[in-house]
Amino acid sequence: MGIEVQLTVETGPATGTVFVVHEGQRAVLGAGPGAHLVLAGVAPRQLGFLFQQGQLVVHDLAGGAALNGVAFPPRTPGRVKAGDLLNVGPHALRVDVLGGPRPPQPAAAQALRVPAIPADEFELERELGRGAAGRVYAARRRSDGRRVAIKVLAERVTTGHEQSEAQQRFEREAAAVAKLRCPQVVELLERRIHDQRTLLIMELVEGPSARDLVQEGPLPLGRALAIAEDVARALAAAAQAGIVHRDVKPANILVGPSGAKLCDFGLAKDLDSQVTMLTRTGQGLGTMAYLPPEQVDFAKHVDARADTYSLGATLYPLLAGRPPFEPTDIESLDAIVDAPPPPLAAARPEVPPGVVELVEAMLQKDPEARPAPWSIPRRLKALRAGLA
Repeated sequence: MGIEVQLTVETGPATGTVFVVHEGQRAVLGAGPGAHLVLAGVAPRQLGFLFQQGQLVVHDLAGGAALNGVAFPPRTPGRVKAGDLLNVGPHALRVDVLGGPRPPQPAAAQALRVPAIPADEFELERELGRGAAGRVYAARRRSDGRRVAIKVLAERVTTGHEQSEAQQRFEREAAAVAKLRCPQVVELLERRIHDQRTLLIMELVEGPSARDLVQEGPLPLGRALAIAEDVARALAAAAQAGIVHRDVKPANILVGPSGAKLCDFGLAKDLDSQVTMLTRTGQGLGTMAYLPPEQVDFAKHVDARADTYSLGATLYPLLAGRPPFEPTDIESLDAIVDAPPPPLAAARPEVPPGVVELVEAMLQKDPEARPAPWSIPRRLKALRAGLA
């Protein structure tokens, strides 16, 4: 992986959103159509980024942004380093630098240590991501040299009714992925408890997420369809196992050398399980832009057809560069429930009619009108073959 800057929204309405700026790339963050990194609640063109020779230079194009709480001087670029916070509108974005040569470290700090991960079994390489529930690390297993991803739950393990929501989600993710044996699903190698923390040891996918890819613009038709076909195969396997993912979106699709793989089953609903779900009627889950209408109000009762909608909402930005809907608050979710999506053919006229027809079918408001999950991989494969 080449060197790149990762911008993670730590606070604000879009908490958890991650943007990537690659070496040599110029990018604009803003809420307008001309922005490469789209973030609601800021100016149409708020920040300009230039990342070259290991240095990230930031221009406050609209005024009002701050670096570590200090306002940018007008018309003056600022140099940003790993660990800095960019304050823009209601958001705070943490800066991380990934890949490339590692900076020199004191001898005492050479090894990354996480008490929850046994150092005699795993050599930690770097942190891959973090959220409210925990952190994910890349590591090398000492027994055989295999590189893995390790998810560490932040909270200490409790039992029975005392289990937190985050711990229950971890347990549900482990149970859901363990049921699936599909090449297009990130493999769970082991679940264990160490130092009173739950660990999920998983296959490490060397490659960007689909969200990273689409931030640079719409994908070539063939690549977009290939990614969607892989995810459709994962969802067909999940449907056959009685599992609903409920959080299909570009950020949960990793694109590696062997194709795309679906990850993060933390919100998955096992239709065969009698365990009380964490959601309440009227509480929608998942990233809003990819929610099916029925999940907005009745997240407890969705079935595999909800994942079909979310796959359509994911394929749409791979082809058009933006999702069909971009809600910023609960009130704007009404568009997902009531409004038709903007025509894909208008956003990208060269998309073949068959592809437009399939995306529109997956985005039907009525779950009964959507294609069956097991039919979608075959249709995507045929459409991709038709491009040749």
